Amino acid sequence: MCWVNLCSTRYRLRASASVLLSDWEEDPGLRPNSLQPVLHALIAGDAPLVKRALALADRLISTYFEGFDDADLTAPAALSNIAGLSIAAHLAGKNPSALWKRIAAAPVPRDATMRALQVVIARLAQPYAPPAEAPRAKKHFIRSQSDWLWRLGHSPVPQIFDLSASPDHSLWPYDLSSFVLPLGYERHRQLQAEGHKVSLMDLLQRGAHPERHPHVLYERSHPRPPTVSKPDPKDPRTWFGFDAVEADGKGLRAYHYLGFGFQAPLLFREGLDAFGFLGQLDDDWQLVREALSAEAWRDIDQRREAGCTHVIVYDANEATVPKKDLARAADHFGLKLEAVDLTEV
Repeated sequence: MCWVNLCSTRYRLRASASVLLSDWEEDPGLRPNSLQPVLHALIAGDAPLVKRALALADRLISTYFEGFDDADLTAPAALSNIAGLSIAAHLAGKNPSALWKRIAAAPVPRDATMRALQVVIARLAQPYAPPAEAPRAKKHFIRSQSDWLWRLGHSPVPQIFDLSASPDHSLWPYDLSSFVLPLGYERHRQLQAEGHKVSLMDLLQRGAHPERHPHVLYERSHPRPPTVSKPDPKDPRTWFGFDAVEADGKGLRAYHYLGFGFQAPLLFREGLDAFGFLGQLDDDWQLVREALSAEAWRDIDQRREAGCTHVIVYDANEATVPKKDLARAADHFGLKLEAVDLTEV
């Protein structure tokens, strides 16, 4: 599921990383939220931004955090940044294992989220060992901080890593973002132990299961207007667009991600049409065409002729998609239409 969240937000994370990195590079001091420019750059995946982010992480770890007293390492404002920056420093060629061991042995934080993060770092400080009992995945997304803390202690690493990498979720600024890089690294160690060859950078940009969506041809390139708004054929800013388009055999799968803020049933019946975002697909394809090279667009255009499945991705905690309404919408718009919970896509 992580990949569709990232596909829908990467365009703005890339812009944010560029601004934040420039700001941090001009001011060598240590300020709050030092993880933010680095994390945004790594999951945005732009090579020049990644290079700058790794250099920044290496400088911050070497200059500041390695010199902290042990008691300071697990202070919430410090640990929420150190945990992720140490993973970035590892990507830059540094060995942070001594720092991880210090964090593991440092005083236990009072803050529940930071206690959970200290536990994750403590696992990284030791040689990888598979869990004695395989945890069971829990359906649907997290709804609260307490739900997230429960998942951290009971759910499989691939699932909690994917849950953490959700920049559009209300818990992202503190509870989720602090865990993305440590859990991504833990997932990487797990895959390596199982004999899989996948890079940590690939996981950070495509989620815990990059093999499930190997041929993403397009990601959202502009802000999505509210799902219930009405598009203006003359104003591209009002066009809904796609969150991702991927190859599917000779055809395509186009994704419409409704996000966590959509909290209503998707109904299609007399007087009620929650599928209006499917009404101007030609305009949405135009946005794809403008974002890609001529050669990439030709490939997508040829695949459209072979057939396209449109996939509505929603949060099943907050929304429902009755099968009869989905079928009526598919018939009305003349589309092959699917609807899936965002944790199952």
